[in-house]
Amino acid sequence: MGYNISFYIAKNRENKKGLVPIYGQVTIKTKNYPFQIDKIKPRYWNLTRQRVIKNRENEPNNRHLEINSLLDRLSDNLSRFNRFSNYLEAPRREDVKNVFFNIEPDKKAFNDAFDEFIEYSYKNNAYNTYRSRKTARNFIKKFEVYNTMSLQFSDINLQFFEALYDFSFEVLELEDNAFATYVAKFKSFMKWGKKKKYHDNEVYKEFSFAERNKNVVCLSPEEFRALYNFKFEESRLDKVRDLYCFCCLTGLRYSDMQTLQRAHIKKDSIHKNINKTTEYDIIPLLPQAQEILKKYQNESYSPLPIISNQKFNDYIKECCEIAGIDSLTVKISYRRNKVIEEVFPKFKLITAHTARKTFITIGFMKGLDVKIIKAITGHKKDSTFDKYLKIADDFKRQKLLNAWGDI
Repeated sequence: MGYNISFYIAKNRENKKGLVPIYGQVTIKTKNYPFQIDKIKPRYWNLTRQRVIKNRENEPNNRHLEINSLLDRLSDNLSRFNRFSNYLEAPRREDVKNVFFNIEPDKKAFNDAFDEFIEYSYKNNAYNTYRSRKTARNFIKKFEVYNTMSLQFSDINLQFFEALYDFSFEVLELEDNAFATYVAKFKSFMKWGKKKKYHDNEVYKEFSFAERNKNVVCLSPEEFRALYNFKFEESRLDKVRDLYCFCCLTGLRYSDMQTLQRAHIKKDSIHKNINKTTEYDIIPLLPQAQEILKKYQNESYSPLPIISNQKFNDYIKECCEIAGIDSLTVKISYRRNKVIEEVFPKFKLITAHTARKTFITIGFMKGLDVKIIKAITGHKKDSTFDKYLKIADDFKRQKLLNAWGDI
């Protein structure tokens, strides 16, 4: 006949819960096709019978009846693989999987659809949206490689989400917010695929993982003043400092500053479509920002120097270290809902994005109305500003202590 089905566990892939995957392996004409089915603790697996042993009375239910029933169904009726008997070459893994699990093939292959979604994003969305979706696509590819599988829309179920969760935190050791972002982007793809009628799977709607608010790292008014006025000997550092301060003074994202053209600058304001929201925005130019623009008015077509984001993030740390911005700062992150606190000198935590946070925070500290700040930055949700308001409250409390502490 040339067809066979066997079941085994992969002890080398035990997760932190002590569970190992159960695989069903289809053999067709000496070629093996392994498919993950479920997970159990190794001690419950009977190697000879290739089935799950019942748990003891004082132990939690290990779902042995449910899993064994599924294995029985999958191993019955080998004749269903007869359709591959006339194949000149080995059948595709996706085709064998559909027959093994008795599922209808997708209307379009999962990976083909995901690639189409990325291409669609490149043509129709802001660059940052496209880039974040492409990163999520690469994340799913890593999951497939690790599990030696090629996903189909029919694979997207709660078991898949649990496996993705374990892979994210146990293998990649991601932070919570990174996983939350990937989940959101993946759900966007599934929703798009549903609209395109590539699949009828709606289980993805149950996937949920919330982002956690991290502490805001930004410059204080005194630190900004020190950086703005510092005299750097190296030209590259001088330019990077100017770019960073310009973002602090305007609230521009780094990507918007890098696409800034002279035509966008009209007298004392910037008139520009914002990359992330694609909305037209008018941003007033403070005198300090105008001074930075004047510094480069005769150098090139672009009103400001252009440097890659990666080099910028490296150089601005160097700038801040030289300028003495080194107060010990706590970085708070979350992994699997556990709080991780690390202490660094502040210059190590300064990136392009902290400039925008500096603009918002100093604005609050100096009493700038929330509506005005939101109008400049383009923020839509009030909830986004809660973390900045907390910083403003801390600032007020410290000023109060400074004033009354010795009385």
